[in-house]
Amino acid sequence: MDVWSNKVCNYCGTLRYAIDGDHQCTVKGVKHPVNSTGNSFYVETKQLTSEPHLSRLSFRSVLKGYQRYRVDDQDFLLSLKNYLVVPEGTKYLNEIETPDETESIVVVFGKKVQREVELALTKSDKFLLDNPSFIANDASVDFSHSTYEMSEDVNRSVRTIKHAIISGDKDLLFFQQAHYDLMELMIKEHIGTLGCKDENGMLSTKKELYRRTRLAVDYIEANFSDKISISHLSKVASLSPFHFIRTFKEFYGITPVEYLGKVRLNYACYFLKNSDQPISEILSLIGFKNHSSFSRLFISHFGCSPRDYRTLNNKSNIRTIIPFLG
Repeated sequence: MDVWSNKVCNYCGTLRYAIDGDHQCTVKGVKHPVNSTGNSFYVETKQLTSEPHLSRLSFRSVLKGYQRYRVDDQDFLLSLKNYLVVPEGTKYLNEIETPDETESIVVVFGKKVQREVELALTKSDKFLLDNPSFIANDASVDFSHSTYEMSEDVNRSVRTIKHAIISGDKDLLFFQQAHYDLMELMIKEHIGTLGCKDENGMLSTKKELYRRTRLAVDYIEANFSDKISISHLSKVASLSPFHFIRTFKEFYGITPVEYLGKVRLNYACYFLKNSDQPISEILSLIGFKNHSSFSRLFISHFGCSPRDYRTLNNKSNIRTIIPFLG
């Protein structure tokens, strides 16, 4: 255990880090340096729970398994399909409790990284040449705490950072460059999703619709085992039910009902592969009430029964569940 691990809480001390000396643990009062350039952290574990912390601007994802976050009293479930952005100064806590090892990555950004990348992407070369020290006071891309879809490019970038942390043979320059590269991908994808102007030539309407719809997506992914109705999801998104359904299909290409089904099936696959729980218990965990309808849906998606899928893919005999935070 190094010197830093002795100064921070158990959660922070468990994380493997990329850059020495650029740490923060608000539980123990450890503050990052004033000229912080950010850091990257990795952990592989079946069980890990944090106390409430205050975050720096950070990217959070899993490369294997599932992880639960609570950010400002809102629950999020991270899987291979998404990532979470937590703004600076936001309260969070997280939990891993899985049958198989979960791999988790956190990338913390320095204060100026987002503004510097935005500037380079939105200003002309002439402006950048004439104003080499210019930094905008505020970032224009609003990464409010929310999940975002994991693209192949972002996934590739994060896996590169993971391997660099594990190997321990990369220097400060490598990780600083990797942080800028990841932020560039995040901003480009954010702008790309919201890049169509509304009827008044503004991005504000589409951006707000996406933000509200994403609230419903986060709710589905964090509460997929519960009984969920369109009326409740539309209230979460602050939209009328029909407007919500239409907007959801526009952004995600499927209905909310189909999206919920996919989340439940993915979770079922995880338990079938990584635990020996009876299928009836797994159905209860993922929110399915009818075994026959579940089997039909499973076969239609994967071409085999849940039992055959388990036989082909089972890796563990550990009986456990993934509880909800709180």
